[in-house]
Amino acid sequence: MEQRFFKRVPEKIRVDFYHNNKTYEGTVTNLSCTGLHIKADMCPPNDTDIEVVLILGDEVYRLPARVTRRLHANDLCCCGTELRDTSSRYCEFVSTIQDYQDGSHFKKRTGQ
Repeated sequence: MEQRFFKRVPEKIRVDFYHNNKTYEGTVTNLSCTGLHIKADMCPPNDTDIEVVLILGDEVYRLPARVTRRLHANDLCCCGTELRDTSSRYCEFVSTIQDYQDGSHFKKRTGQ
């Protein structure tokens, strides 16, 4: 079984993504420094390049991505994406979420 280089972090974050000059809305259900899993009403075909935009407070992440897997079920589409170019700022954001989920932030703060 192939092991991922970066751990996926489960999270629900609203995103917009762009394909063929149209804007689509979706929800990221898990993320890593190298990819996103998005649920949406519509997903582009496999091997399609898209731009994913995450807006979190004052932070805006524009992430070029390629759809690597697309699944349709019950009027909902899910697509796995591979990020084409990630910034260190985005990877720090993912690491921060992961630290909070596994309790690392508490351990660092309390010295445990």
